[in-house]
Order: sequence, then C-alpha cells, then structure tokens
Amino acid sequence: MYGTPTAEFTVKGRVVDPDGNPVENIRVTPLAAWRRTQATDTFIPDNELESDRLCIDPLRTDADGTYEFEASCFDFGRFQVRLKVEDTDGEEHGGLFRTAETDVAIDGADLIGSGSWVRKYAKQAENIVLERATGDEPEEPGQPGEPEKPEQPEEPGKPAASEQQP
Repeated sequence: MYGTPTAEFTVKGRVVDPDGNPVENIRVTPLAAWRRTQATDTFIPDNELESDRLCIDPLRTDADGTYEFEASCFDFGRFQVRLKVEDTDGEEHGGLFRTAETDVAIDGADLIGSGSWVRKYAKQAENIVLERATGDEPEEPGQPGEPEKPEQPEEPGKPAASEQQP
C-alpha cells in the first residue's frame, strides 16, 4: 500500500487591536503551508523553501475577534501556515487597521492523532495584533487592484524576491 503523508490541521486564533481589544469582521486568508528545507550530508534540497498552497476561502473574525479553520497539506512534520489578515470594512468594528501577514508554527507539540498516512494537528495560535492605520497609507497588498500573490511565501526577515539583486 502506498500513500501520501498528509497533515490535517485546525488553527484557532484571535485578532486584536494594539490595546488587546478583539477586532470583529477582519478577513483572515490562509495562504500556504511551508517549511524551510535543510541540507544534510545525505540530502541536498531542490528548493530552499517547500510550500503547499492552501485552497481555503477567506473567513471572518467574530465579535470576540476569533477565527478557526481546518485544512490539509503534505505532512512536512514541522511547518508554518501563512495567514493574511485584512481590515476590509473601513472604520466599522474598531477603526482602520493595516493589512498583515503572519506565520503560525505547527509541530509535534500540536499533534493530536495519527493513522497510516495522516497525522492530525490542532493549534491555538497566539493573538494577531493589528496596527492601526490612518487612512493615508498607500493601498496595501491584497486590496483590489493588487497583483497575484507570490507562489511561495516570503521567509520572514528575508527580502522579497522583487527586492533581491540579480
């Protein structure tokens, strides 16, 4: 019997303002599951980053600022889930907030069960704190008119591919 190692996971979290107050009606979009590959004496990775795009519709935070979604991807063992978090209702529900992207780490500590080819994870993510916006900022990524999302998420702290020198 042959199969594909699969991770099924649930992520629960909360979106808050800088004062810790919940923010309702924030759009949360799970973009991709990814991991950094490490070269060893016996393995040289084809790519520095491996990713698996998540095909999940965006969801909205409730009155308590909470969100929850279920997804599956190739089981990397230890991986990150990239989330895009956007205020799309303007001044309603607590004011204007800047768009943010954040990663939620999932690893063995989040494992809740496993079978032949499927491992199940549950993650309670840390609060996502959105910065307030003044309304004078230029259009943020993900707003209407923005080009398509990149194929792989950028690694935090690493310049975007468009900013790197050839």
